[in-house]
Amino acid sequence: MSDAVVTEIHNPDRPVIGVVGLGPMGGHIAARPQSLGNLIYGTNRTRAKADPLIGRGLRWCDTPRQVTEAADVIISMVTEGDALQVVTGGPEGILAGLHAGQFHLDMSTISPGGSRELAGRVAARGAATDGSLAVIVGGDPDAYIRVGAILRQLGSTVTFVGDNEHALLLKLAINISLAVQMLAPTEGCCSPNMAASTDTSPWTCSPTARSAPRCSRRGRRCCSDHPARPGSTWR
Repeated sequence: MSDAVVTEIHNPDRPVIGVVGLGPMGGHIAARPQSLGNLIYGTNRTRAKADPLIGRGLRWCDTPRQVTEAADVIISMVTEGDALQVVTGGPEGILAGLHAGQFHLDMSTISPGGSRELAGRVAARGAATDGSLAVIVGGDPDAYIRVGAILRQLGSTVTFVGDNEHALLLKLAINISLAVQMLAPTEGCCSPNMAASTDTSPWTCSPTARSAPRCSRRGRRCCSDHPARPGSTWR
């Protein structure tokens, strides 16, 4: 668990938030606290994706370092480990602008080892890191307490689970279970041999104890092209 030198945030009730990575997930993460009145700084590899947020008041920065230097709490949400290395490292990365008293919340899906290594680099800058959105948090427990109000703006449930890598391991386990929830009913009910109606099969049991929540929500989309029909495809 990383040690952190903790000083006061500029305004504990309304900290300035920086978001690095404003794609589909990062954009939603930035929009939520922005809608509640927080000042948001942000950057993204493709600026056009941030235009709606900029139009609502997000302050654009050209580099992750500029975001970090402007904010109390920095959130990163990128696609994978290599992308996280790009936005955190180098002279214009998050780490270059990080200083004691700041908080870095990484919500990217990366390996537990990568999360642990990043936590060490953040701690070396005198800052604190928490990682991984309901929101599953791993990292410094003191940092978690200090940024808890922000995390509760982002998710309906916020759970602290221990070290940085613990949050990533739990997230990966949950993602695997979501895949099973989708694959088992669709293969069983929508296979060519079954040839069942895609209007009913995957969610017939949704009101029962056999319900798979993910299938109930996404089943129609996954089976919109029935494999028993000529020319249909799996999605």
